[in-house]
Amino acid sequence: MTTEKTYYQIGGLVMEISSPSLFPIQEFLTSFEDFQVDEPKDKASCSVEISFDYRAVELELGVGSKSLTGKLLTESIIWGDDFRFYEMGNSYLASIYIKDQNHYWYMQCSKDFRQAKIFMQ
Repeated sequence: MTTEKTYYQIGGLVMEISSPSLFPIQEFLTSFEDFQVDEPKDKASCSVEISFDYRAVELELGVGSKSLTGKLLTESIIWGDDFRFYEMGNSYLASIYIKDQNHYWYMQCSKDFRQAKIFMQ
C-alpha cells in the first residue's frame, strides 16, 4: 500500500502525517484545513503515521485486543474502560475501544510526543 504525506504548520511547528494514499486525511482533519502546507523546507517537528495493518499492533507492540502489558498510567473517568494510557518501555500507548465496531484503536508515541503511529481498522 502506498503512502501519502500531508503537512500542517501550526504556530511555527510543522506536523507531518503519513497515511495510506486512499485514506481521506483532509476529511478527518477539516479544522486543520487552513494550516495545510506544501512540503516544508524545515524538518517536521512531529510526525504521525496512520496504519491500517492491524496485525502490526501485535507484531510491533506485542499486544492483543484484550490485554496490554505495560504500566497503566491513567484510565478515563468519562470514557471508562474504553480509554487507557500505558507506559511501554521507551514509549506510550493509548488504547481506545470502539464499542459500535467492537474493536480497539491504538496509538503508540515516543515519550517526547514527536513521533506517533496510529493503528486503525
